[in-house]
Amino acid sequence: MTQMTNQLFNLSTNYLSTVDMVTKAEKARCVLWYHESRSTTQVQRKFKLFYECFVTHKSIPTRLSILRWYKEFLKDGDTNGNKRGRRAMTNEKLQQVSEHLDANEKCSIRQAARCLNIKKSSVFNLAKKLKFHPYKISVNHALKRTDKLARVTFARTMLGRIEEDMHYLSRIAFSDEATFHVSGVVHRHNVRIWARENPRVFQEYDPHSPKVNVWCGLTMNRVVGPYFFEDQTVNKDNYLNMLETFAYPILNTINNVIFQQDGALPHWARVVRQSLNQTFPDRWIGRDGPTAWPPRSPDITPLDFFFWGYVKERVFQEPIQDVDELKRRITTVIRTVNNEMLFNTWEQLHKRLQWLAKNRGGHVEVYRHRH
Repeated sequence: MTQMTNQLFNLSTNYLSTVDMVTKAEKARCVLWYHESRSTTQVQRKFKLFYECFVTHKSIPTRLSILRWYKEFLKDGDTNGNKRGRRAMTNEKLQQVSEHLDANEKCSIRQAARCLNIKKSSVFNLAKKLKFHPYKISVNHALKRTDKLARVTFARTMLGRIEEDMHYLSRIAFSDEATFHVSGVVHRHNVRIWARENPRVFQEYDPHSPKVNVWCGLTMNRVVGPYFFEDQTVNKDNYLNMLETFAYPILNTINNVIFQQDGALPHWARVVRQSLNQTFPDRWIGRDGPTAWPPRSPDITPLDFFFWGYVKERVFQEPIQDVDELKRRITTVIRTVNNEMLFNTWEQLHKRLQWLAKNRGGHVEVYRHRH
């Protein structure tokens, strides 16, 4: 008996030792029979007799299958193939995918598959094996030199107050507006950059669809809102109306609450600041307020670094038909924000203030991932 025949018999015997390997043993015998006869018809006949297919009703392998198994044995010395019938991930392909994604970080998996002539699913699996991750694009404001100084000053002021009063941070009610579009153009879920580390790439967008402007307040243990503005644009008049008819009645139920707003023009209007001084004397944070809010600082606002991203990602998971449906979804998602999430967000805020105070006022995310 030839050396190849002995290999095939040994392979068959090993496979027959377990039930899970029966099919592989059948393959091995088919390869042996074909090697001896060079006839797929003879193999099928022997298979039928050997395995008593007329009794067991076992399916007889096709001619193409027999030939494929034989070619696999000649090539690899085995008939196993890939468990899912796919070609093994070779070192060559790993190298190709690694070099391509390193050189083309904004390339999608589909584009990479087309360029490399590799299946999309294989490129995806290879990218994961290489520890690449599809990072989202972030949008950050450009900081001026004076902005960084203001941010450091604010962070140190806040940390000093927290040291004096451990409950100070929990008394702050942060607030902000966000614009949601029916088309979901603000949603960046499908935009990914493949890299081993987050490249922190930023991109601006230009919205062009029906929209709704939403205001929310956030404390360490509750969400205030949502409030939907009826107008397409937020201005000093409708913002002040929202404060007086919606926000104040709720926030005034919180003992010694400290109100925060950013420096947007409607917030900075004289009539708005006068109203805040009357309602929260020496207890509000904002542009030209008792405590100055540093410009271009969404990275230390819980609504920006957590809340709006959380809401938008879930609101835009499926297409939206109109503004009414958009409002319903926003309201539904906001109700899923629980106390544990808010508590963790406030812990993250405290850490961000510490980072800001120590690191010259740069963007928290940028500094933490580049140094």
